[in-house]
Amino acid sequence: VQETRETVSVGFMSMQTLVLVTENHSQAGGESPPTVYARFLNMFSFVALDVFSAFPGSGCLFTGFIIRLLSITIAFILLFAVHGAVWFYKYKVQQEHNAWRILK
Repeated sequence: VQETRETVSVGFMSMQTLVLVTENHSQAGGESPPTVYARFLNMFSFVALDVFSAFPGSGCLFTGFIIRLLSITIAFILLFAVHGAVWFYKYKVQQEHNAWRILK
């Protein structure tokens, strides 16, 4: 079971890397891949995990490669910061309060 999980994880990350590198290359003005390769990668486009594609009208907000790259980077940093704050509150702050109540 562990070996299968690792194999699937490596396959998922490899396809995600290929899809993102190809997409970034095209957005940066690079040559598009051959049609056979592009069709193959389109089958795995769901692994790109593009947060902004879920919001209607978000395509109008980003008008270039640099702006899109900065927006996605800032969104990732904000998501990471919020996740860290929730973790800190859940595991550090709440545990300290529980320890104090036990001592009383």
